[in-house]
Amino acid sequence: MTSGLWKSSVVENITGGKCVGAPWVAQGVSFDSRLIRPGDLFLALNGGERDGHDFLAEAFVNGAVVAVVEKIPENNNGESSFLLVDNVYEALQDLALEARVRAPATIVAVTGSVGKTSTKDALAAALFKSCKVHSTSGNLNNHIGLPLSLARMPKETKFGVFELGMNHSGEIRNLSNLIKPDLAIITNVNAVHLEHFENEQGIAEAKAEIFQGMPSDGQVILYSDNRWSQFLASKAREASIKNIITFGSDASCAVRLSNFEPNQNGSLIEIEISGKTIRYTLDVVGKHIAINTVGVIACVYALGCDIDFAIESF
Repeated sequence: MTSGLWKSSVVENITGGKCVGAPWVAQGVSFDSRLIRPGDLFLALNGGERDGHDFLAEAFVNGAVVAVVEKIPENNNGESSFLLVDNVYEALQDLALEARVRAPATIVAVTGSVGKTSTKDALAAALFKSCKVHSTSGNLNNHIGLPLSLARMPKETKFGVFELGMNHSGEIRNLSNLIKPDLAIITNVNAVHLEHFENEQGIAEAKAEIFQGMPSDGQVILYSDNRWSQFLASKAREASIKNIITFGSDASCAVRLSNFEPNQNGSLIEIEISGKTIRYTLDVVGKHIAINTVGVIACVYALGCDIDFAIESF
């Protein structure tokens, strides 16, 4: 049997499920029957309004090698493979936890009120220059999207870059405890999702939940120009995390944006880091995008990776 992302014997063992049908090797994981790729494991999740068990036929037609189900369909002809479990969502969690344990990857978590997806994508591209990187696809950053992204992580991954989103208090805590990040960046805290929080401080507290799943020797990257940076730093220290790296325009920042010059072709960026001045250009004008790249460089710096390679990816 060829190597792949998940083997039937492994998944059966970690989920406590029962394999029905021929052994299989899955090359990917999906819960959307419309987006199945040949070789995928299909998770028949019950989303309330839509039950994945109603789309098993479509999943197999599109190339699924197995479906993780809570019940075997009555019209099963014995030609398809299933993994029978008590709860499909819990099986997804099991896959995510196993993926986190088995890969020797350094895990980076990205959150923030705005800019987290673009920062995640830019950081993944910057690290990809020199090693095997796995990252969140799109903005799959919630209680289903994040474990799915983690379950898709190959064993050979060196860096995993994951986006963490939230609408309510407690969500990021659960996601952080799942992926256990070695490094976390909070891009900013702004007044979004206020319909679920009393005030902006409530949002800052929810973002700070990202520290709950981190080890004490983890690293935190914070944007110093945001009004909540000191509050977030104090929350990190409360979680016994002392390695805090700041980026922004303040002279005290470890990675300082010392100059930003927009022009007709884009913008010129100048940063100072470890006593060294680095200049690079972007083909866009917005300063918020420039700040995102400075945050990416702060992460690359903290991870001990090649900053010049990172800049080439912008």
